[in-house]
Amino acid sequence: MDDWSESDTDSQEYRITRETKRLRHVFEPYFKKIFSSNGFIKHMNQRCSWNNDSTSYILLCEAIKRNDNRNAMALLRHYCKANMGCSDPSKDIPLHLATLAGNVEIVEMLLNKGARANISFQDQRDPLHLICDKESTSIPDEISRIAIAKLLIKHGANVNSVERSNKDTPLILAVRSRFAELTKFLLNNGSNRYYKNKNQETALHTAFIENAGIDIIELLYNDKFDLYQPDENENTVFSYAVRNLMNSGFGSFCSLSEPLKPVQFLLRHGVSVNSPLDKRGNKILHMICQNHAAQTLKIFLEQGAEVDARNMDGKTALHFCAENQPIAYVELLLSHGADARALTNNGQSALHFAAANKQPAVLELLLTRHRQQLDVNAKSKDGNFTPLFNAVWSNRYENVSLLLDWHVAVNERVINNQVVLHVAVDQKHIEIVELLLEHGSDVNVLDDYGNTPLTISLYQVAESTNSDWSDADDTDVMRLAESLQRTLTKHTAKLLLSGRHVSDQSLRIMNNVHFKDFFEECVRELTLVKDHHVVEGVSYFDLLTRDRRRLLSYMQNERLAAAFYASDYRDRFPIYCSNAGRSIRNFHRRLRSLGRSRCFGWKTQQTLLHGCRGRQSHRIERRARQYRSQLLIS
Repeated sequence: MDDWSESDTDSQEYRITRETKRLRHVFEPYFKKIFSSNGFIKHMNQRCSWNNDSTSYILLCEAIKRNDNRNAMALLRHYCKANMGCSDPSKDIPLHLATLAGNVEIVEMLLNKGARANISFQDQRDPLHLICDKESTSIPDEISRIAIAKLLIKHGANVNSVERSNKDTPLILAVRSRFAELTKFLLNNGSNRYYKNKNQETALHTAFIENAGIDIIELLYNDKFDLYQPDENENTVFSYAVRNLMNSGFGSFCSLSEPLKPVQFLLRHGVSVNSPLDKRGNKILHMICQNHAAQTLKIFLEQGAEVDARNMDGKTALHFCAENQPIAYVELLLSHGADARALTNNGQSALHFAAANKQPAVLELLLTRHRQQLDVNAKSKDGNFTPLFNAVWSNRYENVSLLLDWHVAVNERVINNQVVLHVAVDQKHIEIVELLLEHGSDVNVLDDYGNTPLTISLYQVAESTNSDWSDADDTDVMRLAESLQRTLTKHTAKLLLSGRHVSDQSLRIMNNVHFKDFFEECVRELTLVKDHHVVEGVSYFDLLTRDRRRLLSYMQNERLAAAFYASDYRDRFPIYCSNAGRSIRNFHRRLRSLGRSRCFGWKTQQTLLHGCRGRQSHRIERRARQYRSQLLIS
């Protein structure tokens, strides 16, 4: 009592109402605790309305917030009404505060004192909503939640009341919070399991959306549920079950068992494994093949999933796997009868998708095993995209090389009447440009805009020259544009000196200031190259310009490679040395692989290098395809 004098309480800084003074003598220990903060006294004085009810209301709310049950009960017994603050929605309501704190004792006393169990707080949530929502309260154990829910329902709380924001019921909130025992309690007390919230979701939908677990799903389900009923987003419970499965990590089969249970539950209760999962008509195999779920692919194939099921775009699981999955997926689907010839609505086969895959083994598998079923030059309907185009566009060098080894049409027209060389130059894929040129891609081809690949390169170089390149990334782009220009110029000079066609437009570009000097250097070096021989009868120029069949015959001379590497070709021909060296290395490697294999004769070697032509025997074709796969890997 000595700590509180009349002069203290009557001072300007610590002004306290007369009612508070009277209560001070009753709750002396409590006052010492809560008045230890000057800030709290100021806050209390600001909110106090100079009447007994307001003062008592503030003290009661603060006592509940501080979990001070003894003084809160004393206030309720002697001074406070249980529904104080209810008329003003901006104020705290004691029952809500006690519910949020999980204080079973105070909740019971408030309800016994006449607190309304269905009273709404600021967000139009009843106490029963609060106790069922994990996000609203920090009550650590579910037992306290159930105890408060029992008290609320006993005193008239509506078990099916609807909150304002999402139109959720306590049951939906309990399921979303994954409270299995609370869910069971609400169901036993009359909660409507069929009610749909604002998003047209039932509690069962919520259980699958939130991955609440098989125990809650089994509690909610009965035979009256329509398991095909979609929500606002056109998703069914099966859609959510499969998505949860896709997102569950996919470790060992043991870790898969729990995520698999909801899916297996639905299949046991009549849901078709081939039912659509979304607006695009994707089915379970489509989802698996998009989400790296290798361990589950076989499971659902064995449970009857249709291997060639199509979505709205006409894509099958094989199309998805060919596009972004390892070879094991493709092999598994093919072993279960997947149709490699299936086309999408856009006219694309698995070959189109495999061409863009980061793993060339997928494309190689389709080429070696299903070459007779697939058209390597097939075009899509919306731009004439070929497999080669997809590989070039995606910058898949190894895939481009594989397709070129299978003699795809390198100058086939695609979108805007371009050839793939236009695309490679435009995308600045310099290694692919070199590869395409080696396989006969035409630098003279005009697209719908009157541009050749050389024209596109000219624009790139001119842009880099006329721009202020200060950023490091911009400098890299400039270097790349210059490298492309040199590659195309070297090739054009080689065409000119070998007597092949070079268009007038290409020649005009070679006379452009950005090309002219280097073009003249190329011509001078090629003139020297013609006069120098590696071995008798084979000049360096032959290595640069002859077709693959002629080069193969040159490589039969075992002295050629040794003589080439022993020469000073790098010093003599600095511009074209890399081209000649690459030509020797590629064909020497192929010849060594073929010539030293006793399994194949000359005819089969020709088949391997040049494709199957004429009426060759099926035996040679088959053995050639088998050996080609080994050769390409090496």
